[in-house]
Amino acid sequence: MVGRDHELAQLRRLAAEATTPTIALIGGEPGIGKTRLAAELVRSLPPETPRLLGQADPGGLTRPFQLLLDLAGDHDHADLAEPLRDPEPAAAGGGGLDPVARGRAALELLRRLVGAGPAVLVVDDLHWADPETLAAFEQLDEVTTGPLLLVGTYRPGELTRRHPLADALERLDRRHGVTHVRLDRLAPADTARFLTAVYGRAPARRVVTALHHRTGGNPFFLEELLKAAGDTALDEIHTQPLPWNLAEALRSQLDGLAPDQRQVVEAAAVLGARVSFDLLVAVTGVAEPAMVTALRGLVDRGLLVETEEDQFGFRHTLTREAVAGELLGRQRRRLHEAALQALLASPASDLAAVAVHARGAGRYEDMIDAARRGAADRLAGGSAYAALTLAELALEEAPDDGELLVLAGTAAWRAGYPADAGRHVRRALRAATDDAGRVTALTQLIRVAWEQGELAEMDGYAEQVRELTGNLPDGEVRARAMAAVAQSYMLRHGPGDPVEWADRACEVAERHGLKEVRLSALVEKGSALLNAPETAAEGRRLLIEVASEAEHAGAHLEAARAWHNLFWCMPRSGPGSLELLERMRASAERAGVVGMDLGAYHQGRAWLAQQDGDLAGAIAVLEQARRVDRNVTTVDPATGAQIALHLGLSSGVHLRGRLTELYLERGDLEAVEALLAETSTSLAWKQAAIGLAFQLACRRGDVAAARELLAKLTGPRDAPSGPAPAAPPVRGKRSNGVKPKLLTAAARHCQLAAGLAAGLPIELLRPLVERGGWFRPLWDEPLRPLLLAQVAEAEGRYADALAGYRRVAAGERAGREAGEPAPVDAVGALSPAYRGSAAVGAARCLIQLKQLDEAREQVAAAQRHLARWPGWRRVELATVARRLGPAAGPGAAGEVLTPREREVAILLAEGLTNSEIARRLVISRKTVAVHVSHILGKLEMSSRTQVAAWVARDGLG
Repeated sequence: MVGRDHELAQLRRLAAEATTPTIALIGGEPGIGKTRLAAELVRSLPPETPRLLGQADPGGLTRPFQLLLDLAGDHDHADLAEPLRDPEPAAAGGGGLDPVARGRAALELLRRLVGAGPAVLVVDDLHWADPETLAAFEQLDEVTTGPLLLVGTYRPGELTRRHPLADALERLDRRHGVTHVRLDRLAPADTARFLTAVYGRAPARRVVTALHHRTGGNPFFLEELLKAAGDTALDEIHTQPLPWNLAEALRSQLDGLAPDQRQVVEAAAVLGARVSFDLLVAVTGVAEPAMVTALRGLVDRGLLVETEEDQFGFRHTLTREAVAGELLGRQRRRLHEAALQALLASPASDLAAVAVHARGAGRYEDMIDAARRGAADRLAGGSAYAALTLAELALEEAPDDGELLVLAGTAAWRAGYPADAGRHVRRALRAATDDAGRVTALTQLIRVAWEQGELAEMDGYAEQVRELTGNLPDGEVRARAMAAVAQSYMLRHGPGDPVEWADRACEVAERHGLKEVRLSALVEKGSALLNAPETAAEGRRLLIEVASEAEHAGAHLEAARAWHNLFWCMPRSGPGSLELLERMRASAERAGVVGMDLGAYHQGRAWLAQQDGDLAGAIAVLEQARRVDRNVTTVDPATGAQIALHLGLSSGVHLRGRLTELYLERGDLEAVEALLAETSTSLAWKQAAIGLAFQLACRRGDVAAARELLAKLTGPRDAPSGPAPAAPPVRGKRSNGVKPKLLTAAARHCQLAAGLAAGLPIELLRPLVERGGWFRPLWDEPLRPLLLAQVAEAEGRYADALAGYRRVAAGERAGREAGEPAPVDAVGALSPAYRGSAAVGAARCLIQLKQLDEAREQVAAAQRHLARWPGWRRVELATVARRLGPAAGPGAAGEVLTPREREVAILLAEGLTNSEIARRLVISRKTVAVHVSHILGKLEMSSRTQVAAWVARDGLG
């Protein structure tokens, strides 16, 4: 282990000091020594330390839990391992478990394997690991609370935009605080040490220079080059005709192999990273006694290793790649054909392996058939990424196969790749030769367009489906088309009646026994009913019934959508809110829908935190969920390289917008600026960003920029088509389904507050409230009194403003009967943050009206509402409390600042730097920094600019 002393010591220290599950990831290029470093760690462990060794297979991405099963090896846990081997759940006719049950079985298998600890898991080539095993590794803290070290190796260069490990790296880092070990190439001094260790004496400089130049410091290449040199003396190595690249060095090892050995090596190179003894015999035709002899010789030469009993693999993956690369096309096809025949003769052949070997054998029809069936099986089992990989494999040979394109689109959508889903389904639409094919593609495009915020395109697709429905024969395609139209009308509030279309879909589905389609249509009907106040109770009952029935029927996608819509249209204060959210997530996991499982779930948890008045909790949840915002890039810790990530369903721009709003609430303006700087092609995000940028400019005091952005916000717009919607769409995102330029009352309230704080005249800001008259009575009604009160206060109509502020501060929802369910924004509108701001506004008006005792009562109420909501709302509260004096309570900032902090605040307002303040007050810069920190904390502000504005407005003299 030349040149790796520091890294090895680091890993040993982790193994010795681990008290809880700990993860270390070793990254580097092929041949850099990742596997060797992990092996040296294992050799250095105390003999009594349990260790589990596994290696991911290049084909493992399409085989759920393949790496975990390899770790289990021959351990006697068949009751858990066998169900994991069958990718098809029992509900789909297989012998496996559903995705959630398989996830639990995987964790239980890991729990049995590692015991109570301490233990070490070493997994090689994580870049080939299946997503299901990676997900299990993310939950190691649920496997054991004892000492456990997971060491993984991977090639950063293998991580592409859609690679499961690209996402897993960030999730593992967030959850476990991963130690990243980066291996670089050997320096010339390390090459000299390597040669000294091999030959027992120091080499001449010219030898070191020549070999380091030849190998580029790659230790594996250096090792193989020395093998190729044979008995050549150290001082003469650089004069010999040695290989100039790694492949040439590896090929030289094959020259002295016996025919049987060469045949076995070539077969193993084609068959996979690990090959069973029986498969080698079947493919090569070598008799068992001769096979034993050949394998023993190959193991002795260091070409192959016995990974477990009767399982063999190459000592290094690069050797396998080099051997496979040297085979003639005919040789590879012959070996693939033999492997294919052996697999087909097996009673339970792996369809993914069948597809790979069928392609290698040139039997493309068999490959397409196996990949098609395998993708459908993987999708039914909730392994969307594996399904997508297999479908795209088949599409390489059948690029215009409509069924495959639709299958790939479905898998991509569930895996969280809407752009790829749209690409596949648009190709399916172009390839369609009849109305049934066109409708099948269009129904998927409706869903993709919705997720990407392409609302005009969504409307167009829905209209095409509606027009084509009458041409379809009575059956499944027609029923699905009607359900898709119902869904579109439900989400977009027209132009047709979603309930009517859902009923029509149900009639067709019931005639033909299409249970899943019927449930899907009922979800649309229940959601549409839930949106209208007069039918909300009926809709709620229907969705509960549909969700429960779908769960029992294994229609997990329909169950997830029903629970999802119920959650977002029921009061969050109810005791069953969290239960609905958890049931939605469980069903989404079973369906393999990434967006609902991750994005919508985290947004729901953040909304619950907001309803509890917990701003830090809401932000923490959304920051955690940002790992699924695939519109940005992450950085590979091993190389520093940027990895492009994809846009996850039910997250992306919607999650980013919500997080930006909460950062504005907290006053974290730098974070707001960073999120606004991220690029996006989404029209919805671009238009929402105008309002967010306006608030940022106001909070920073940039009046010129604020005026320019305000003109865009209040400028001419296209009138919305159709009647104003009566309720929000049922999607778990505040603005989905609304015309992009149609502002919610919550957004208008925040923009109005920011504009007033920046000193903009009410004449400029009034259009935020009045423009277009597009208030949705049911949706935005609870906050409308707050908006009107803000305007009235700014105009000096304090009595009118007080009435509105009191109403919102008291949590009143005029126009709604007691117990009547309210849609999402109506429910969230009267959260503690809004009630707290209303109480602050009421206190300001009461001060103007000389009613100081009641003003103090409103301040006290605001302090309760905003106790866990730092930011500009509490800054306004502190300002009002100061005006009322000490009796207003601890919120009075003038009472909490010390005399020295007052001096520092005044100098901050003059624009002095910390160094200048230190010189003026004859104190150290460090002491000034401490005072500034205390001032910001006590005033509940986040920037020096805010302190300066406060001093200028209220003074300290």
